[in-house]
Amino acid sequence: RDKYTINPQSKSEKQLKIFEFIGKLFAYIISTEVYMPLSLPSFVYKQILDMPINAKDIELIDIHSYNSIIKVLTSGTKKQKESLYGIIDFTCQLSNGEIVELVPGGKNIMLNEENSSQFLELYIKVRSTECSVQVQSIRKGLTSVIPEQILKFLTWEDLEQKICGEPFFNLELLKSNTRY
Repeated sequence: RDKYTINPQSKSEKQLKIFEFIGKLFAYIISTEVYMPLSLPSFVYKQILDMPINAKDIELIDIHSYNSIIKVLTSGTKKQKESLYGIIDFTCQLSNGEIVELVPGGKNIMLNEENSSQFLELYIKVRSTECSVQVQSIRKGLTSVIPEQILKFLTWEDLEQKICGEPFFNLELLKSNTRY
């Protein structure tokens, strides 16, 4: 969905230092306004700012899971929900393809009406925090340059815009400042 994702397995000391450097790079970008088109999912920016994450944040990195699991369990009809029961177990596929259990023994626990809300809560939590260790390294690098108190004034959209720049440009402004 046109977003870069962080590999959940990138947890070595060297890799975390690289993520910390990326945080420092973000601070440089913010202070110089020399933007970098690094489109990350909203849940990365939200974690940097300690903001709550919701199910819609998953849609930006995995539209299939969002539409076939999350959307069905949150707003689907009873028949749609029942179609998932007995088919889905308490596991989750991460961005890198790794399958993890949502609870110990999750491969042996099937989704049903009684545990669907627990499954949904765990599924969203695992997917939205799958790269939280790496994001905390980015945050560490960012806050080593920009004081944490300043970040509290930003929304995740503000932070993304300060790093990536405006996602769209004004065509009329470009035309008025261009000679043909």
